[in-house]
Amino acid sequence: TMKNMLKLKKLNNESGLISIVATLVIMSLLTLIALGFANLANREQRQALDQQLNTQAFYAAESGINDVIHGGSGGCSSPVPLGSDPTVSASCVLVNDQLEKLDYSSVEDGKSTVVPIQPAGPNPLTELIISWEAVTGGVPINNASCGHNILTASDWGNNHPLLRVMLMPSSGGRATIIDKMQTLLLYPSSDTSCSDTYSVPLPDNYTTKGNFVDGHCDAAGGGTYKCTSKISNLNIAPTDKFYLRLRPIYKAAKINIMGKDASNNLVKFVGAQREIDSTGRTSDVLRRLVVHVPLTDNISDINYATETTNSLCKRLFVSDTGV
Repeated sequence: TMKNMLKLKKLNNESGLISIVATLVIMSLLTLIALGFANLANREQRQALDQQLNTQAFYAAESGINDVIHGGSGGCSSPVPLGSDPTVSASCVLVNDQLEKLDYSSVEDGKSTVVPIQPAGPNPLTELIISWEAVTGGVPINNASCGHNILTASDWGNNHPLLRVMLMPSSGGRATIIDKMQTLLLYPSSDTSCSDTYSVPLPDNYTTKGNFVDGHCDAAGGGTYKCTSKISNLNIAPTDKFYLRLRPIYKAAKINIMGKDASNNLVKFVGAQREIDSTGRTSDVLRRLVVHVPLTDNISDINYATETTNSLCKRLFVSDTGV
């Protein structure tokens, strides 16, 4: 009948609807996948750019440090441009010549660090706090009854190193320097009941040499590193200058030095290290570096007889008369 024919025609007209819907769904999925790949590509591109900018900012910060080392004054008001690209600069370089902590990240076994000890004032330095630990990690020595056994290098194992310390004035005659010079052996002790402090006898009596001083290792309230010893009863005025020579025995060591006055306040040191705080900038990326730079060439082989930060000129005279 005519009615049935109209129904059949209507059904035939709707037969492509499923195909259209399926096509739209597939197109939507393909669009989402394409957008996902585009976002992924943009993210990878941004990460690569950020890594490049971060590297540039790092070297910009290092350049700011090197600029100060080689005579620059630093500052934050006038960024130091690097090369022809104005977007790359050391945007802020701060310099501090008075430090409460002197830090030496690695002093090799068989070498020594010579550290100028001079308080910035206004009060004299009465106590030195020396903390250290093995560069490669270690444990304290189990010293029963506060004994001080000297182990051989093969027996030292995983212990923290022994630290040899020499404290001597920079002025005075030979006899005065010998009398006031003190040699100590800082011992990485596991027994915190042993005394960690050497008290210098007064008045200025440094005649006892080679004393052992226990270093309390892994104890609360110590210094920057795991083992800490103290030299007390000092009286180093801001006008005085001493030298502290530190030498690890058996292993390389990380060493930190702090000082206090009679009121137990931290003392600032001058003439030993300079803290340089440099921020490098490139585009919208910042990188900050903070380093401690020695003001003297104080890392030396123990066989060196002379240390200098400048050129050393020697004159040699040869005479056939022996004069």
